[in-house]
Amino acid sequence: MKTALLRPVLLLIGLNVIIKPLWIVGIDRQVQLLEGPEVYGRFFALFQLSLMFHVILDAGIQTFLSQQKGKNTALSSDFIYRLGITKIILSFIYFGLSMALAFVLGLLYKPDWMTKLLVIQILHSAILFCRTYFAAELRYSLDRLFSILDKALSLGIMGVALLVIRDINAIDTMLNAQLIGLGISVVLALSFLYTRQRQLDKTSPSTPITYYSLFQHALPFTLMVLFMTLYQRADGVMIAMLHKEASFQNGLYAMSFRLYDALNVVPFLATSLLLPTLAKRGVKSIEGLLISREILRFATTLSAVIFPLIFWAYDDLFSLFYGNQVDVAEEVFEVMMICFMVGAPLAVLGTILTAADKVWTVCLVALSGCILNIVCNALFIPSYGALGASWTTLATALFITLLYLWHLRTIIGQILSWKISIQYIALGTMCWASFALINQFLPVEFLFKVILYLIITSAIIASTKWLQISILPTTRN
Repeated sequence: MKTALLRPVLLLIGLNVIIKPLWIVGIDRQVQLLEGPEVYGRFFALFQLSLMFHVILDAGIQTFLSQQKGKNTALSSDFIYRLGITKIILSFIYFGLSMALAFVLGLLYKPDWMTKLLVIQILHSAILFCRTYFAAELRYSLDRLFSILDKALSLGIMGVALLVIRDINAIDTMLNAQLIGLGISVVLALSFLYTRQRQLDKTSPSTPITYYSLFQHALPFTLMVLFMTLYQRADGVMIAMLHKEASFQNGLYAMSFRLYDALNVVPFLATSLLLPTLAKRGVKSIEGLLISREILRFATTLSAVIFPLIFWAYDDLFSLFYGNQVDVAEEVFEVMMICFMVGAPLAVLGTILTAADKVWTVCLVALSGCILNIVCNALFIPSYGALGASWTTLATALFITLLYLWHLRTIIGQILSWKISIQYIALGTMCWASFALINQFLPVEFLFKVILYLIITSAIIASTKWLQISILPTTRN
C-alpha cells in the first residue's frame, strides 16, 4: 500500500511553522516584557535545565515502537502496556534527577516553576509516544492533530488571559495554560490509542519484548540526543551559575535564544521528517543524493534569506520584537541570528550522517561540541555574560559543522558542485541586493520593508524553481 508522503510532511511543517513561532513571538515575548529580564531570566535558567535531561523520558522507546509497528502493525496491548510502564518509570527518574540537579546547582529558587516545567516535559513525552504510534500506522491526520493541539489550546488560554486579567502573574499563568493544553491533548491521544488497540487485540498475537535489546539498540541515539541537548541548553544554566548578574544576563540571552529556537523549527522538522525516507533509500544512492541535495538547498535558502536582515538591520529587527533595550541585547541577537544561519545547514548535515548509519560518529561529534561549549562558556560567561554565551553557541555550531563536513567529505563532493556553489552565491547576492534597495529607497516602516523583502524573495525563489520540491519522494511503501 502506497500513501502520500510529501503532503503530510509539508502540512506538518506548515502547521508547526505557524503555531510555535506564534507562541514564542506572541506569548513568550509578551511574558518576557511583562516580567522583565531579571524575573524571566530566573525562569529561563530553570526552563533550560528542565530540557537538559529530557532524553531520559524516551531512552529510545519511540524509535523501538516505530520499528516494531513497521514490522508488525497489530502489536498486542500487553506490548504497548509494558512500554507505557517503562515510560512512567523513566519519568520518575527524570523528575528526581532534574530536581536534585537544580538543588545541587543552587537553582531551585522557585520549586513550583521547576515542578510545572518537569511535568510539562513528561506530558510532552506522552504526546510524542502517541504520535509515534499514529505515524507508524500512517495515520498522519492524527499525527498532525496532536503535533499542534496542545500548543493551540495553550495559545488560546494564554491569549485570553493576557487580554482579560489586568495584573497577571505572567509566568505562572503561562505554565498553567501549557499544563491544561497538554493535559487535554494527552487524554485525547491516549483515548485514540486505546480505541485502536482494542480493535487490534482481536487479531494480534502476543508480542515479546526484551528490555535489554530495547536499550541496547537505543543507546547510541540516546547519547546523541543527550550530547546535542547539553551543548544547546547548557548556556542558560551556566549563566545562572557563573555570572554575578545571572538573572539579568539570562533574561537578555533568553530574548534572542527564544527567537532563534522558533526559527529552528523549520529545518528541524524538515530534516527529522525526511530522515526515515533518506535512510531507507540510502544516502549514496542516486535518489538519496537528490534528497540530501534538496534538503541542504532548502536549509541554505533559509540562511541566505535571513542573511541581509542580520547584517543590515539586526538592531531594527530586534527593536521590532522587544523595543528599546540595552545595546548588548542587540549584539546578542545578531550573534544568535548568525548561529541560525550556520545551524540550518548544520541540522541537514547531521541528518545525512545519521541516515548513513554513522550514529556513533554523530555522538562523538556532539560530545566534542558539548565539551567545547562547556569550556568556552566557563571562560566567557563570567566576563561577558549573555554575549559570551552567544559567542560560545556560534563557535560550537561552526566547530560541529566543520566536523560534519569532514566526515561527509566523500558524500558532499557528490551533493555539491561548482555550478551549485555559484547558484548559492547568486542567491545570496540577490537577497542582499533586494533588501539593500528596499531599505535605502523606500521611506516606510521597517516592518513593511521586511514583509516586502520576503514577498519579493519568495516570488523570485518560486519563479526560478530554485527549490525543486518535485524530486522529493512522494510515496512510501
